[in-house]
Amino acid sequence: ILFFFLFASAWARDTIELSSVDLEKNLNAHLESLRGPTTLVLPAGRFYFQNELLIDAPGVTLKGQGKEKTILSFRQQRAG
Repeated sequence: ILFFFLFASAWARDTIELSSVDLEKNLNAHLESLRGPTTLVLPAGRFYFQNELLIDAPGVTLKGQGKEKTILSFRQQRAG
């Protein structure tokens, strides 16, 4: 039973829901601070990013609200 608990803890996943307010800044801040498996839930909307997103932690998932509901556009990207 202890083995199962330790194994399950190693695969535990946090979920963080982000708001649409300053999404690029907040998403990058979360990505920089993550240390393990986490799902970042993005709101519905079209979001224009000026910088790249760098996912450096293992097991990170970006999840939108569905096809054509959450759109990340990098057309105005200046860096990355």
